[in-house]
Amino acid sequence: MYDYVIDDSNGNNNGKIDPGETVDLIVTLKNNGDVAAENISGEISTTSAYLAIVAGTADFGTLAQGETGEGTFTVTANASTPAGQPAGIDLDVTSNGGTYTNNFSMNFVIGQIPVVIIDMDGNTNSGSAMQAAIEANGLSAEYTTSFPASLDIYSSIFVCLGIYSDNHTLSASEGQALADFLNNGGSLYMEGGDTWYYDASTPVHPMFNINPESDGSSDLSTILGQSGTFTEGMSFNYNGDNSWIDHISPISPAVLIFENQNPSYGTAVAFDEGSYKTIGASHEFGGLTDGSSPSTKEELMAEYLNFFGLTASLQASFSASTTDICEEETIEFTDLSTGDIITWEWTFEGGTPGTSNMENPTIMYYNSGSFDVTLTVSDGTNTSMLTLDDYITVNTVPDIPAIPEGETIVCSNNPEMLTQEYTTTGSVNAITYEWLLEPAEAGEITGSETSATVNYTEFWEGDVTISVKAINDCGESDYSETLSVECYVCEGIEEDALTRIKIYPNPNNGSFVINMDEADYIGSSIKIYNSVGEVIYEQNDIKTSLINISLADTNAGLYYILIKNDKSVVNKKIIIN
Repeated sequence: MYDYVIDDSNGNNNGKIDPGETVDLIVTLKNNGDVAAENISGEISTTSAYLAIVAGTADFGTLAQGETGEGTFTVTANASTPAGQPAGIDLDVTSNGGTYTNNFSMNFVIGQIPVVIIDMDGNTNSGSAMQAAIEANGLSAEYTTSFPASLDIYSSIFVCLGIYSDNHTLSASEGQALADFLNNGGSLYMEGGDTWYYDASTPVHPMFNINPESDGSSDLSTILGQSGTFTEGMSFNYNGDNSWIDHISPISPAVLIFENQNPSYGTAVAFDEGSYKTIGASHEFGGLTDGSSPSTKEELMAEYLNFFGLTASLQASFSASTTDICEEETIEFTDLSTGDIITWEWTFEGGTPGTSNMENPTIMYYNSGSFDVTLTVSDGTNTSMLTLDDYITVNTVPDIPAIPEGETIVCSNNPEMLTQEYTTTGSVNAITYEWLLEPAEAGEITGSETSATVNYTEFWEGDVTISVKAINDCGESDYSETLSVECYVCEGIEEDALTRIKIYPNPNNGSFVINMDEADYIGSSIKIYNSVGEVIYEQNDIKTSLINISLADTNAGLYYILIKNDKSVVNKKIIIN
């Protein structure tokens, strides 16, 4: 795969998959092989509970070596998808009639990811503590130690710059990227002991409405929440890095939210600009020591997230280890719901057990079909339910194919009859077929579809049977009923023997005449076979040259007439309309 992009020009045109949006997934393939890739086709699939495939197949045409081609698929994201929900799409590609296959995985995020933690602190004091507190509040957070290529996929950013001498100095380009993020409506938390006063200001620093008062020293002790703000009533002993801590104060309408007790100076400021929100701190989040409620990092993070508008609402969500299985296989379901969940109620149509109150149940499916899955979660007060229709597909082994059809009388000394084609009607759920010719010494049979080719052994005589079975990923069927074929060495046939035997009319309605030369018919026998090798008419020791045959109530189709005596064997075909 060369590239893939999201086209949501019929949605909000932000180049991402958002909840409730139908988008085109444009995939570009490149032929890196040494031969032309012909008739390239692709099919996508997903195990995401939040994506529905609208158009799952695409043709890429034929690509010469080094060429690229595009194919377009369409998917829809469920309107109830939580922001930042990961979703994977797999692409299976085939070309050259199935000779070449490949598969690719594409990963997406539906909606904006709620939080990314950019931890540039040399000793990473705060990043892991932030991530734990965020996840304890029911949200997911990405963690990175460098600036992501794009900040637009995030709703909020937490930047950890550290305390001297393990600190990172924010560069002008990094500050500009954060400023652009805020100007696009983002929310930003940034902490650092030197970033506010000592380090050079960047384009993002003025956007915090922070007044940098002085460089400070190593005197952080007890950090107090401020009355009238979301930190009211909080108090934390501080045991983090404590060197050259900048003293800061708010520029109205920003507000001070934390203050060092002794000596007294501001250490954190919150600002709601209207189109964006910021929190700036000179202490480290990871240096705060948990006390009694509300003075815990988890509760403080809940206030930060609430200020940023990122409270985790109760929302049912789940995924499955697979959505396409065979009978008597199991699926592991994983709860991905958000909120303070205390109970889970699952319903599995067609599954065993049919219900479960486990968080992550494993379910067996015994019978084939397409089945719904429902999850209802509760926080003790409210409930949220998600039902995915026909989410699980259970496949079965394929049906037994129909009895093969084809030539049932073969003169093995006639080169024109040594190669014969046989067919069967398709079997439901079959992927491929396996053909069987017995005995093996009678010839060789090849083919893996609904048709096969038999190359009979020259001069071989005897009875042959041909059968076929269907195969898919769940197993294989029994072999079909056998088609009986008679092989003869048709010795003693004069060159014009066939022309001396007349059948008329042909085609006919089941009534016809066989007219044989007197030298050929004495003591002959006649057998008529249908297309599956069954004898439907037989007459022995012929005494006349004109034989009137009536096949009443015979189905229309191709039939084979075998005329045999001690001198020759003749094979003829008739068509009954």
